[in-house]
Amino acid sequence: MPHYPANGDVAAANKMLDDAGYKKDSDGVRMKAMFDLIPYGEDWKRGGQYIQQVLGEIGIQVELRYEDVPTWLKRIYHNYDFEMNLNYFYQLADPVLGVHRHYGTNMIRKGTHFVNSSRYSNAGLDALLGAGMKEPNAESRSAIYLEIQNILARDMPVVNLFELEFLTVYNTKLKGAYGSAMGAYSSFGDAYLEE
Repeated sequence: MPHYPANGDVAAANKMLDDAGYKKDSDGVRMKAMFDLIPYGEDWKRGGQYIQQVLGEIGIQVELRYEDVPTWLKRIYHNYDFEMNLNYFYQLADPVLGVHRHYGTNMIRKGTHFVNSSRYSNAGLDALLGAGMKEPNAESRSAIYLEIQNILARDMPVVNLFELEFLTVYNTKLKGAYGSAMGAYSSFGDAYLEE
């Protein structure tokens, strides 16, 4: 819903759903949904419970499913057996490494983990992804990726709820370990301990 303001207006959300023909039944439920949670700990369960609560306010009854990692991976990336799933992306240091694999049509690869599980496909976006990958000029490349962002914000194949920030804790004697934009994914080939 790209033209819906994110202001927490529950009455407006209920009206929008009513106007779209999704009426509540006598129990106040207009639709039901299964929500698969990434099985990486209690924080993800609590995130799912929050989504369950807020969607309940607009008549969407959400059932949470929390399974072991192999079952979840098979459900999301092999069988596409989900309605909604709580997940997160690593975008990495360059859009070609992160954005492309989550939104490119060529990355709809059944059975391959951590790619386009939403099966979003947009020929115009694919053309821009190709152009962005090949563009050597930083300013022109930035403009291409801004257009990509605008398309994704409009189409919303994925709803971004939050941004994760990971901490890296290490002894101050460790040197040369984090010198690139890849952070913890960098090689430790230049790392050493200061005497």
